[in-house]
This record gives sequence, C-alpha cells and structure tokens, in this order.
Amino acid sequence: MKWRTIAQATSTGPIQCVGPIEPSGPTLLFLHGVTRTHRDWSLVMSGLAARFTPWGLDFRGHGGSARSPRGYRVVNYIDDAVHIARDVIAGPVILVGHSLGAMVALAAASRLREQALGVIMEDPPFETLGKNVEQTVFHSQFLQFRDILKGERWHSVADLAKQLAEVRLDNPQTGQSARLGDVRDEASIRFHASTLATMDPECLTPIVEGDWLAGYDWKTLASSIDVPVLLMQADPDRGGMLRDADAETLRESIHDLTVVRYPEVGHQIHSLARESYLATLVPFLESIHPPDLPAQI
Repeated sequence: MKWRTIAQATSTGPIQCVGPIEPSGPTLLFLHGVTRTHRDWSLVMSGLAARFTPWGLDFRGHGGSARSPRGYRVVNYIDDAVHIARDVIAGPVILVGHSLGAMVALAAASRLREQALGVIMEDPPFETLGKNVEQTVFHSQFLQFRDILKGERWHSVADLAKQLAEVRLDNPQTGQSARLGDVRDEASIRFHASTLATMDPECLTPIVEGDWLAGYDWKTLASSIDVPVLLMQADPDRGGMLRDADAETLRESIHDLTVVRYPEVGHQIHSLARESYLATLVPFLESIHPPDLPAQI
C-alpha cells in the first residue's frame, strides 16, 4: 500500500494528514489521543487498507501539524477533524477515535451531518480528565510529561525514552506510586517518546489545570448523534479512562449504541489487544455502508 501525506491549510496553520493513494472502500478517519500522532494507528490502518480507505491526521500541536496559539482544549481539536473530513475526504466517512480522538469523533459527527456514517469511540476519558483530574493517577503523569518536554534536557528519542521510564505514576486515591518503566515495556515507551518529541508541551497545560473540557458538552453531543456508535471500554484497573458512569450516560443518550468492554486491557486497546480490537471493529464497520455501496461480507 502506497500512502500520501497532505498538509491541509487551516486558520491555525497546516494540519498534516495521511491516506492511501488508491481508495479501496468506505472511508475511515482515524483520530489519535493526546501525546500521540497518526502513527499510533499505523498497524491498524495498514491492516484495513485492503478493504477500507483509512485516513489519519496529526492534531494541532502534534506530529507534523502546526502549533496553535488558540490553545489545546478538546473543543479546539474538533476543527482539525472537521477540516480534514470536509476539505480532504469530502465524502461519506466513519470517524474512529481513541481517547481525545474519541471525544473529537463524537463532536465531529454532530457537525458533519451530511458526511458522518458512524462513530467508533475507544475509551474516551470524558470526566476522568475533567476538573477533578488531580484526583487521578493521570494528573502526575501528564504534569511530568510536560515538565520533561519543557526542560529540553534530552537530545534524542532514546534520551527522552529513558526519562519517560522514570516518570512516577502517583495515585492520590490509593497513595500508591509506580514507575512508568515498570508497567510498560521498553518498545512502547520508546514509541511514545517518538510522538512526544514532536508535541507542543502546552498541549498538556489544559489537562493538568483541569480546564481541558471547557466548552465541551459531551452529554448534549451524545444526545444529538443519530448514526451508529461503537463504544470500546478499557479496564479501569489497568489504566482505562472511561468511567462506568459515563459509559452508562452514553448508553442512555445514544439510540444506536454498541458497547464492548475489554477486561484486563488498558487504555490503548488498539495496541494492547489489537486482534480483539480488530475482531470488534471490522464487523461493526461492515454493518455501516453508504447508500450506494452494497454490503460486502
């Protein structure tokens, strides 16, 4: 599969996106989580390219996309997805998002009424990274990530990976603390270092300050969705971010919602349990088709 990269002009600067040169089926737009890039989806996109037309983007402040003086709240990222869907894809699309990308997918589907055919949300954090984020283990993690990037005391991905491995995961609820290098393998930490190395540290400021969700009314957005939605929930005891209460709110608000839980799998479901992820994703995608495309099973 040959891929092309496009730097799409927007009012905040270019947004980088990647897609196949030759389309091969229904179009998917993959939306990554905070601190990641479209490369987080590489194996998933390549695995689906024979049957679907997968596109991925780098949100503002991440990867090859421009940094944004307007800030990095969740609401700011929505424009990036809408721009790529309208100006690059310009046709029916299924939105596939992880974490931040899942929350953006929900909002983008509400704005892309004539284009969005469905939404896949993988472990959206919602209130976990809201105003009470200081009560979670993720606050110390993101605060240390930001401090490391701002400190600029690294000169290579290898240097940055070593510093990430020493990040302490402090849980204010239990008083327990763990070293990142003891709960993640070295390869995953090195890959994460490679995406963090391209990120604006200020992307993390709204999160650590508890202001990330300002202006983002996910409950109202959920009530406005009239396309099929797949919700994938990771295990909170393994680092999953979607709370049971928030998942239940989505179940009550979205008419056509399919929920799949992944016991003993952490937040990065598509990486940690890729086969199970694809075994859930593909049948759901096959159940969604534009009116002019026959089902192909």
